[in-house]
Parts: sequence; structure tokens; C-alpha cells
Amino acid sequence: MRITYDPAKNRANIEKHGVSFEEAYGFDFPGAHYEIDGRKDYKEIRRIATGFLGDRLHVLCYVETRSGIRAISFRRANLRERRKYEKR
Repeated sequence: MRITYDPAKNRANIEKHGVSFEEAYGFDFPGAHYEIDGRKDYKEIRRIATGFLGDRLHVLCYVETRSGIRAISFRRANLRERRKYEKR
């Protein structure tokens, strides 16, 4: 799967969350839980995947593309998200 992203957005994500979009290549896509981000009308379908990167639970927001995904945000899951994941 190909992962694309805006380089400036990646730098901002690293500064804010300490995670690079490049690290999404190690994300456990098969084991993740998925939902649509319906908080706003983004003019595109944004998906939120909650799954593991190594031994830590992460949240990846992305848009599907023809060749893979375009990363929007990638960070460690917070306590609320960890509990929600564990309930599933």
C-alpha cells in the first residue's frame, strides 16, 4: 500500500504528536478498527483507524486513494480511545 501526505502537514504532525506519517507503514491495518469521520463535511470520506504500531495503540486519520491512502493525522491513542478499542 502506498502512503502519501503533505510534507508540511507531516512536519506539523511530528511536532504535535511525535509520530511521522512514514511510520504508518508499520501500522497494523488488518487488526485495526475503522470508522468514518462524520464530525464535519470534509468534502471527502475520511476514515479513522485505531490499531497498533508496535506495542502501542495509535489513531490514523486518512483518505483512501487509488493507490493506497493519504495520511491526515497519526498519533498515539488517548485513554478514551484505548477504552473504546478494548470494548470492541
